[in-house]
Amino acid sequence: MRWSVEQTGISKKDLVLRGNLLLAGNDLAKALMAFDKALELDAEDTAAQTGRAIVLARQGKFDEAEQLLRQQLPLTPDPARVYLELGRIHELRGDHAKALSVFREGIRVHEQGRR
Repeated sequence: MRWSVEQTGISKKDLVLRGNLLLAGNDLAKALMAFDKALELDAEDTAAQTGRAIVLARQGKFDEAEQLLRQQLPLTPDPARVYLELGRIHELRGDHAKALSVFREGIRVHEQGRR
């Protein structure tokens, strides 16, 4: 039986937190499920979208993850995390110059006060 978010009463915030904890434990399948459940409640939630993208990147789905992260950049209140993850994708692809450029852009944005 498939459970729905409405039936469990779990909040979007709790689902994102659960996703991040599962991500930290490298339980990618369950983390992705938690982020997807959060997105059922709010498809625009930037924390859930970013978490989902991180899972995709760790699964080797770099193009999909990068596209999702780039969509989040103008929307997220935490662009530093998005830049970090974008840089990591370029690093994993072996494009160290691009990774460094993205990391520097993230630092610049962060220092300008957009958190």
